[in-house]
Amino acid sequence: MENTNLSERELEIIRLVGQGKSNKEIAQILFISVNTVKVHLANIFKKIKVSSRTEATIYAIEHGIGGFQRLNLKSDEIQTSLKEDQANSLTNWQSFQRKYWWFLLVVIFMVIGTVILFILQPTDSLSVQQFQATLQSNRWETVGKMPRGRINHSSIVVDSNLFLIGGENDSNTLDLVESFDVNERTVSRHTSKPTPVSMTTAVSLSGKIYVPGGKDASGDGTDVVEAFDPRTNLWTELAKMPISLYDSGVVTYEGKIYVFGGINGGKVIDDVMRYDPSTNNWTLLAPMPDKRARPGVLVIEDSLYIIGGYNDSGPINSTLFYFPGFEDSDESVWQEGIDFPSTSPIIQGVIVGGTPLVLVKDAIWQYLPIDRNWVIFDQNSGLINEGQSVAGSDVYLYITGGSDSEGMATVNVNRFQVVYTLVLPISNENAEGKK
Repeated sequence: MENTNLSERELEIIRLVGQGKSNKEIAQILFISVNTVKVHLANIFKKIKVSSRTEATIYAIEHGIGGFQRLNLKSDEIQTSLKEDQANSLTNWQSFQRKYWWFLLVVIFMVIGTVILFILQPTDSLSVQQFQATLQSNRWETVGKMPRGRINHSSIVVDSNLFLIGGENDSNTLDLVESFDVNERTVSRHTSKPTPVSMTTAVSLSGKIYVPGGKDASGDGTDVVEAFDPRTNLWTELAKMPISLYDSGVVTYEGKIYVFGGINGGKVIDDVMRYDPSTNNWTLLAPMPDKRARPGVLVIEDSLYIIGGYNDSGPINSTLFYFPGFEDSDESVWQEGIDFPSTSPIIQGVIVGGTPLVLVKDAIWQYLPIDRNWVIFDQNSGLINEGQSVAGSDVYLYITGGSDSEGMATVNVNRFQVVYTLVLPISNENAEGKK
């Protein structure tokens, strides 16, 4: 086992993480609090230089720590293993065929389909690159139009409704609240927001929509926080934020709302705040290592990723990791991450169906936590522009508003399919066995 400077307790926790245990389950097994588990996990992440539970498990397996057997077989062990595998290969293959017949069927159809495509391909057919671009473009769809165009507004999906809140139109700050039913494709008007704002982010907790701060009608940041309940069609004013701001990064984590950076008094700030709906209180937390506004914020397992944004000098592409588990300890809650590949202004970060995405102008980037790498998910769509708002469901990205080529606020509701579902057949034998 390699020396990782992990304590005995930390080795116990990384072993339980590798077994798929949740923080609550680990706390029950070790007779400690959930917050203590979070602190230990954050400490483990920093020591072995990872940022997620998946990465920590892979690291433990690769290095033989936390009770995992290191994968490092000698040549004679490999030969012995090969002989044993050869002796049982026929039986294993037959077992595999019976258990995964549907998978083999899918592979066969895919191979046959690929062969047919190449055999029947006409001489004037599309190139591979053109075919891929066509396939990717089919993921985009304009699903409706809103009655009024807007820019710099907030949007969020609650149940089957896409809510659009505030924003700007013709230099006016809006209090307008509308929803688009993504199934029926109809528009509804709701009670106006008491405080008109733009340049903020709406988040949802327990069915309510929270809108912290924003740019008010005077052009300044506000400390007003208001919550909308779609079930009653009513707005409620909550405790004010410690700082007036707009253009911040906002996200929810474990029932609380986190606000990162933004603009206050015309200047970019490094402040971090947390709101607890159960107590209606705001808490100032450790500031960011640098000042930034409009960062993309993603929750990936037990870490918050603060990605890019801009400061007084222009766009920045550095990434920060924030560990909420360290908030009540002496350990630093901040750690530097890998740089975001693009310096284009961040529009928004969102997670769709477990896929972490960050949108910039004309491109969607995906983060791969295991590889700790960014890859292009979609580009050159021409449908992603500054001033738009982005919201995610379990399957789709919804992109609304923004400005057209003439600077006019647009009314289109565009949708991008992130997740596809493959439906596989079930044999009569398996179906009967489940009865």
